[in-house]
Amino acid sequence: MAKNTSVNVRTTEDVKKGAEAILNGLGLNISSAVNLFLKQVINYRGIPFDLRLPNKETLHAMDDIENSHDLDSADTVEEMFEKIGV
Repeated sequence: MAKNTSVNVRTTEDVKKGAEAILNGLGLNISSAVNLFLKQVINYRGIPFDLRLPNKETLHAMDDIENSHDLDSADTVEEMFEKIGV
């Protein structure tokens, strides 16, 4: 089937460059990726991934990260699990 229509999308340069870098690694360009997305919208009869508002705990964690509050680090995965009690 011939492609005979256009979709214009506005985004930031950073988003475009970041997406292009990942898509190129997958052997895709932005046009192909958008077509895949639109086909999935049709198949799912909606957005093909979860769209949710963050809960209070997630919002608090995001604020902590953004403002460098209550952050801890670990040098290994084992140390991280030990610190969180797993």
